[in-house]
Amino acid sequence: MTQALDKLLNVNTRENQDAGAQKWHEGGDKVIGYLCTYVPEELIYAAGILPYRVMGHWWDPTPVSEGYLPANSCPFCRTVLEDVLNDKYPFLDGVVTTSSCRIMTRLYDHWEQYKNPAFSFMLDLPHKDNQDSVDVFTKHLLELKKGLEVYSEKEITAESLGEAIDVYNRTRELLRGLYELRKDEKPLVSGHECLAIVTASMVMPRPEYNELLEKAIVELEERDLRYEGDARILISGSILSNPEEIKSVEDQGGLVVADDLCTGSRYFWDLVETSSELEKQIAHLSYRYLCRLPCTRMFDNEKRYDFIKQMVEEYDVQGVIYNALKYCDPWVYNYPLTRVRLEEMEVPVLRLEREYAVSAAGQTSTRVGAFLEMLA
Repeated sequence: MTQALDKLLNVNTRENQDAGAQKWHEGGDKVIGYLCTYVPEELIYAAGILPYRVMGHWWDPTPVSEGYLPANSCPFCRTVLEDVLNDKYPFLDGVVTTSSCRIMTRLYDHWEQYKNPAFSFMLDLPHKDNQDSVDVFTKHLLELKKGLEVYSEKEITAESLGEAIDVYNRTRELLRGLYELRKDEKPLVSGHECLAIVTASMVMPRPEYNELLEKAIVELEERDLRYEGDARILISGSILSNPEEIKSVEDQGGLVVADDLCTGSRYFWDLVETSSELEKQIAHLSYRYLCRLPCTRMFDNEKRYDFIKQMVEEYDVQGVIYNALKYCDPWVYNYPLTRVRLEEMEVPVLRLEREYAVSAAGQTSTRVGAFLEMLA
């Protein structure tokens, strides 16, 4: 029996992606959507509000949004704006994002202009992770804290924020445990299952998720199924929330055992240091979120390259698929540097550019198949 596992695998689907947030909202509680994993969910949670990661309904085309964002701009942002303009987030009371990239800020501007959410906040995100940047980001988090307190009419205390940090750190510890199961020669969990499990955490109430994940890990450890493949693959790149994208690789014989994704390891890998003092809690949040495993929009990506090397060694990775969204400048421009680092490790890499809405699995299957054949 894999009841908890099955529930988690079914969360990020067409039928269920919004169900948890809708139920929360219908119960009279507030839901705030966030667009980037540099937004500290703990602050939102500590205000008694459900944080919901807006990942877009990736199964729909984007004809309306292209009148607001150019067709040659980030397809993720176009997908989300399409949903916003078509009122597909009636359960969201507000939106929080960061200045992570130019198109993300334009998406936020359109959301504010045309939908006028009850709460909205743009976090100014530094490009460096030195101490000066951490101090600046701490000030921005304090501004977000004040805004959330006014909106929720609830004070964020050391007790409530400490509880939130503990809850989210527990998720991170559990997900690290889940990823340990991928190290085996024949893993107990597949790559597409891992992506579905991680993204489920972003759209459902966190205590409920943690309870299900604890049970799901036990179920995984006890089930007879093991996965095999012709080559062990790491997926790196832009936001990827559709498990079918990874399943398409695994259906061709690839065994996806690791990732460098903001919907995967980069989302949960680093813990937040705990404290009983509110000022220190905010400072620890600032440090964790700004100095975590970096997205390519950060200036210094050496930490990310070191992490990829660690994953290659610990998960016995034989090849990397660099999966960048079309027109995503940070990830497109970073590819040559990533390729050089992988060449130094003697790890082959396949670069793919894809759309976000509507699965691109069919468009890339031939190239993926050839890459896997080369690795076998």
